[in-house]
Amino acid sequence: FTGDVITITYGERDESELQPIKSSECELTLLCTEDGNPYAELYTLSPTRYKLTVTEDSGEQMNIRWQGYLATGEYQQPVAAPPYSVRIRANDGLLVLKTIDYLNEGDRYNDTLSVSALIDRLLSPISPTQLANIWGYTHVAHEQQGSTFDIIGISDNSIYEVFADSIPTYYDVLVAVLECFGIQLFQENGGWSVR
Repeated sequence: FTGDVITITYGERDESELQPIKSSECELTLLCTEDGNPYAELYTLSPTRYKLTVTEDSGEQMNIRWQGYLATGEYQQPVAAPPYSVRIRANDGLLVLKTIDYLNEGDRYNDTLSVSALIDRLLSPISPTQLANIWGYTHVAHEQQGSTFDIIGISDNSIYEVFADSIPTYYDVLVAVLECFGIQLFQENGGWSVR
């Protein structure tokens, strides 16, 4: 077997560098040596059922390089005699946010949160940990009192006013917040960062 086993790409071909979200995906190439359909269980309609973590051995420790979810709805296995290769794709999970209404158990949120806490909330369906501690965007002038994103608050009422004609999705709100501050969200070393 030759070629790349794991390929990670950031952004889509037509995606501008100025987009508020720089998505990423990973493609795994597996060598199948068994008859039948050994990866059939990977086919599911749940977009977050199988999480993939790509690590890299630095000699002293294992470092997370990328994290995401298998794009199981796209799984296809060739009809061929073994051995053959199977390509499995995964994405960073951000597309899942397009399917979740910005609601708290059916009701509108009614909080005022710092920008970093709001982004943590918006990413929580695809990331179980708080993200503010790995943000790469901190002004030196605010080092003592926290980053700009910990100081500025956004009320949920103002979010719903911006999207007055419909209930926004988590993704819609995330894009609006990032655009408001002229920043871009991307995955770096398995965590979320902004620039």
